[in-house]
Amino acid sequence: MAEIFVTYSRHDLPKVKPLIDGLMRAGFSVWYDIEIAAGDVWHDRILKEIEQASFVIVLWTPFSVRSEWVRAEAQLALDRSKLIPIILEPVEIPLGFRGIQHLDMSSWDGSQGSDEFRHLTEVISKSTSVGRSSDRQPDTPGARIDVSPDRPYMQVPGSNKIKVFIAHASADKPRLRPVLQILIDRGFGLWVDKPQRIGLPLLYESKILRDRIHYGEDWKEGIRIAIHKADAVLAFWSRDAVNGRREQFHYEVYQGMMGRKLSQCRIDSVEYAEIGMPYTFDHIADLSDFSDVEYHPELDGLMQDIGRKFRRSWLSWWPSGTG
Repeated sequence: MAEIFVTYSRHDLPKVKPLIDGLMRAGFSVWYDIEIAAGDVWHDRILKEIEQASFVIVLWTPFSVRSEWVRAEAQLALDRSKLIPIILEPVEIPLGFRGIQHLDMSSWDGSQGSDEFRHLTEVISKSTSVGRSSDRQPDTPGARIDVSPDRPYMQVPGSNKIKVFIAHASADKPRLRPVLQILIDRGFGLWVDKPQRIGLPLLYESKILRDRIHYGEDWKEGIRIAIHKADAVLAFWSRDAVNGRREQFHYEVYQGMMGRKLSQCRIDSVEYAEIGMPYTFDHIADLSDFSDVEYHPELDGLMQDIGRKFRRSWLSWWPSGTG
């Protein structure tokens, strides 16, 4: 059993190998996927090594933040309170991991004598229980960053122009109310099927876009048109959405994915493996512990992510040149 599991993108192996070699020379046992032997079941071996490791180091780079497997392995480690995030190259950390304290080694020169490398080994050596969040100090990588519970949510530029289709299991409607109220407060236009079942206050319900995205008498055709006209599709994964027979929900999520405008969150502690392919291509924000009386960084990050996708989509349609 290795003390440290390293998750990374294979594209970065030339940069990753000096770090792994340095950790080994410092006396740590390290496992990374190049060590999988012929005949091993790849998925099972990865899960076994993550479970047995004391720490999991994720190396964030422009390649790894786009890797489904790196994000999935990092999420497994985060769920088990054993994640040590490292920025190996300047990059924006994926949604869902931004509230986790990290080490910045983007300027590391590759030597064991550098301040960055010494700091990393000190963090690992500090305690065999460093992976447990109750033992972490505020500046320990992998610890949640504390934020004020009454901190206001950031304003998303142009949110009043962004129409968001809400994909969800019908049984979850009442649970969506506090999140949808915040989205409306921040200016987003929402389309929700049968909004009267959510229990929104009249002021909020009057702002739902049900009358602004026109559709005919065919309910499913109306949803298809609404998804097509929406700027974003926000999917709410729950235990019911995963375990129940929710073909319509999966259809809506798939349409959002195919339209390249899908953002996702989970309102129950469902695992990536339970959701399954192809919907794990992007990180799923964790709102399973959301409270409407406290600021939640994952919801803030989710709204910012929707805004960035909308701006990229809008810019892609902007005519180039002067014609």
